[in-house]
Formats: sequence, C-alpha cells, structure tokens
Amino acid sequence: MRCLDIAKKIFVVPTSNGLLQLFRTAAAGVLSFILDAWILYVMVEKTGVHYLLAAPISFTASFLFNFYIVREFVFPKSKKTLAAELLSYFGMALIGLGLTELCMFVFIEYLGVYLLLSKFLSAIVVMVWSFAARKYWIYRQ
Repeated sequence: MRCLDIAKKIFVVPTSNGLLQLFRTAAAGVLSFILDAWILYVMVEKTGVHYLLAAPISFTASFLFNFYIVREFVFPKSKKTLAAELLSYFGMALIGLGLTELCMFVFIEYLGVYLLLSKFLSAIVVMVWSFAARKYWIYRQ
C-alpha cells in the first residue's frame, strides 16, 4: 500500500470509527489552533489589540476554517441542512469561545501564564468540549 493511499484512509475516506474521528478532530484542531494563535499573536503583539478583543476575532476565523475541515473530513455528512449544521456548530462554538475567554482570563490574570501558552491550554479544554459536542450533538448517527 502506498503512502498516499494510507494518508487518504487516515485523513480523507469517510469513517464512523470513533478513534479515527478523534484523531482527525485533533489534526483539524492543530491546524485551526495554528491559525487562531497566529491571528491572536499578530493582533496582540504587533498591533496592540487587547487579548480579550483579539481572541474572539481569531477564534471566529479558526471556527470557519475548522467547520469546513470537520464537515468534510472528520464526520460523515450530516442529515441536517448546511444551514442547520452551521447553526448547530456555531452554537457549540459560542460555548467554546466562552470557555476560551474564561480559560485565558484565568490563566493570564490569575496564574500569570504567557499569552500563547494560555491559548494552547485553552485550546485543549475547547477541543475536548468540541469533539464531544460534535460527535453527540451535531453529527449523531
């Protein structure tokens, strides 16, 4: 079996295998996190925007990117319409944004953790929440 075939099975071919879906969610999360953290860093460190204002902006960009990746490569197509799926995903993402803001505030203001490390730790909390919400709420079979 060629490497490309293996990569397709791991990342592209639709699957209902929970472990493979979790792996794909993590991979999508890593890519989304990189986008999110880069936008956050540029806004805060290079342009001086306050992190509590920059975080929702960077989160929104990564949300749209992540929605596309997860919809296409993680879970089989939903029986919901695109609009209903996006609305459900957006509702779930708003909770994720709230968790992000809360975690970052606690990590930075109370624990003195650096901005990007705070973002990383927050992303782990949100990834666990997001996977569970997507698997059991949005893409339930």
